[in-house]
Amino acid sequence: MAGFSIDVTALRRSADEVQAAADQLDDVVGRFAQALGGVGDPWGTDTLGMLIGGGYAAIEDLALRTYDSVVAAFDDAAEGLTAMADNYAANEDQIGSGFTSLEGRI
Repeated sequence: MAGFSIDVTALRRSADEVQAAADQLDDVVGRFAQALGGVGDPWGTDTLGMLIGGGYAAIEDLALRTYDSVVAAFDDAAEGLTAMADNYAANEDQIGSGFTSLEGRI
C-alpha cells in the first residue's frame, strides 16, 4: 500500500512565505497608490481632459481593486496553509495518542 507524508513545518513555512508576499505586495501597491495620488490631474479641465481623466480614474480604480483582490487571495492561501498544518498536526497527535492507548491495553 502506498503512503504519503506531510511535513507540517514546511507547510507552516510556506504559509509564512505566502503571507510575506501578500504583505509586500500590499505595501508596494499602497505606496504606488499614494504616489499616484500625489501627481494630481495633469490632463486639464477642458472637455478632452475631463474625458481622459474620467477614463484614467476608472482604470486606476480597477487596477487597485484587482491588486487588492490578489493580496486577499494570498492572505486566504496563507491562512489555508496554516489551517492545513494545524489539522495535520492535530491528527498526528490524535493518532499517536490512540496507538499509545492501544499499546497500553495490549
